[in-house]
Amino acid sequence: MDATRLSEQCGLLLPSQTRIIQTLMEKGLVTRSRDQNDRRRQTLAITEAGHGIVVSHAGELEKLSARIEARLGRKRLATLMELLEELERI
Repeated sequence: MDATRLSEQCGLLLPSQTRIIQTLMEKGLVTRSRDQNDRRRQTLAITEAGHGIVVSHAGELEKLSARIEARLGRKRLATLMELLEELERI
């Protein structure tokens, strides 16, 4: 994924994202390389170790999602998600 797109998707300022990416690289969880077509762009990729962490936490994410839905209800959660998506477009 392109670093700029990741920043937009995560809502992070580039300086903050840069520090986070550097830490993840030091831990061997992501790699960064220059785009072959545009040397100004950097491409990020998750490593096998990083993917393992994502998979190992998937169950926790599912439990958290279920708790949020139980608390808000499916309809209110859907409304919240729509509002957040609208806010993101602003």
